[in-house]
Amino acid sequence: MGHRQNLNTLPAAERQALVELILQYLNDAIVAAHTTITHSGEHILTGHRQYIEELEAFLTAQGGARFVPLPAWNSANPIPAEFSTVKPQDDGTPRPSLINLNPNIPMPSQYTPPAVCNFASLTDLGNDINGWHGSVHVTIGGTMGSLAIASAAPIFWCWHAFVDEIYWDYQNQCQSRSDSEIILFEHINFHGRHKHVYSAEPNLNAGDDSFFNDRVSSMIVLGGNWEVFRHSQYQEPYPVVLGPGLHPWVGAIGIANDDMSSLRPTSRAATVEGQPSHAHAILFEHANFHGAHKHVFNEEQNLASSDDSFFNDRTSSIVILLDTWEAYRHINFIEPYPRTLGVGLHPWVVDAQIENDDLSSIRHAHGDAQQAGTPIVGHMVMFEHANFHGEHKHLFRDEPNFNAGDDSFFNDKVSSLAVRQSSWRCFRHAGYVAPYSQLLVQGLYPWVGALGITNDDMSSARIE
Repeated sequence: MGHRQNLNTLPAAERQALVELILQYLNDAIVAAHTTITHSGEHILTGHRQYIEELEAFLTAQGGARFVPLPAWNSANPIPAEFSTVKPQDDGTPRPSLINLNPNIPMPSQYTPPAVCNFASLTDLGNDINGWHGSVHVTIGGTMGSLAIASAAPIFWCWHAFVDEIYWDYQNQCQSRSDSEIILFEHINFHGRHKHVYSAEPNLNAGDDSFFNDRVSSMIVLGGNWEVFRHSQYQEPYPVVLGPGLHPWVGAIGIANDDMSSLRPTSRAATVEGQPSHAHAILFEHANFHGAHKHVFNEEQNLASSDDSFFNDRTSSIVILLDTWEAYRHINFIEPYPRTLGVGLHPWVVDAQIENDDLSSIRHAHGDAQQAGTPIVGHMVMFEHANFHGEHKHLFRDEPNFNAGDDSFFNDKVSSLAVRQSSWRCFRHAGYVAPYSQLLVQGLYPWVGALGITNDDMSSARIE
């Protein structure tokens, strides 16, 4: 915490000047507007921030820019005498006085960094804060104890500025940027199973997603900077901050192999930059991007390697996300197929003159592609469980049936979503029947229930 001044340490004259400006700002309509803020989930934080920002705009316009951001009052301290006042109604009718000017309610330790990053989402943080925040209102009593008129007390505003500090810390130290992403791999050189992480992950040993606990040997950072920890709940950090790029062996960057249990994005500067990723392709087991998939970065000389052999002679479609690629019939880049593949969708390898289920190595190629892909106009990743846990599936184009014969795992089995490109509409039934009302724009959706989408009740999706 600390990007706002401490109200109690301001000179008395400055506190008096601030309270007079707040009293000048307040009227019945502004006080009543407080009741429109949803006091649960993320809205208790986002709604009050907007409310405070409107006051801050007024302070700036009235020559009080020195009070922006608004100073914060810590409920562990007494309310300064200057802030014991309450604004009467517009017609002069007094409102109840504050009763207890020394509530002496310290902030719980779970809201102090780094502990605050243990909250999986802003919704969880807001719901947890609400009870403590409400206890301060009730303990002070009088006008502060009534939702309908609480904001008529100038101390209300500095109290919520203090609560907003927790939100600010969470955003700046815990919450992922919209482009934050890291992929963890079971083995070195991006082999074996993989897991996408977009936001703070406090426990790789979670009950619904434990495979990668103490089982990470390589990583690629696709966005943001990341810090990693030996134990769950961000305990015992490794002395590195990972920047974007390829990290093919964790042992080379000061991280013990198979010894990671939590990680999170950070605003700290990277101390280790990854190797450049010149090219990115995703191989799919079946046509039309169905079945299992494998990420390849720059090159893969042996799809039959002992620690990752599933895709040897088992590729039917390919998505090229970055640059041009050349495919080979045999390992070690022997016997190339005649056409290099360009960025885009290749839903059936035979159309690119690649024999089906006959690919054993692939690598980045120079020059223009001889086989252009269909443009990628959307990308959404679906997850089996909430908070991006469990198995996942990439969608790059309209998908009319999650219950297809060659790819049925995700039919009625989606609990969270990451929309990486374009906007998507989800449907209850196959064939785009029974649409859900909310259009999903680019962003992270850790729980479909918060979107009005019934959990485990989705059978098709398309780009809109």
